[in-house]
Amino acid sequence: MELILDDKTLCERFSNLCKKYSHYMWAVAWAGKVANFDLAKILANNASKIDKVLVGLHFYQTDPSFIECFKDNHQVRYYKKSDGIFHSKVYLFYNSDNDWSAVIGSSNFTCSGFHRNTEANIYIDNTDTGISYSQLSEYITSLWNEGSVFTKPELD
Repeated sequence: MELILDDKTLCERFSNLCKKYSHYMWAVAWAGKVANFDLAKILANNASKIDKVLVGLHFYQTDPSFIECFKDNHQVRYYKKSDGIFHSKVYLFYNSDNDWSAVIGSSNFTCSGFHRNTEANIYIDNTDTGISYSQLSEYITSLWNEGSVFTKPELD
């Protein structure tokens, strides 16, 4: 387990996880503009690794360019419910249920969340006790099942 409090460590860790693992499952409140966020470009270049990604839309904080970039990827869904605020930030990376890592904390998938804001995140992996792959994957899957794809008319 590692407490990540600075943006350099967070970005390096996240970039390395994107390279190391063949599957991504995320539940994140907001996603940022793809053009000025290197990690969003990495995600776009590794879109085939997306198993389930759920992104929230509250307060209109998810950038339309993110939605446009992933509009044809049906593994990316959006939390459109208006009751309460969807505010999760759970990033699970895995090759198998015995080979996984996760970042859980306060960083949204935005340039500000990874570079400008004061954020706190925890890195864990399959060697840590107390949290399991199944707990994280079931949590993300349950949220992902509540989401839906973003249609072209909705984006327009």
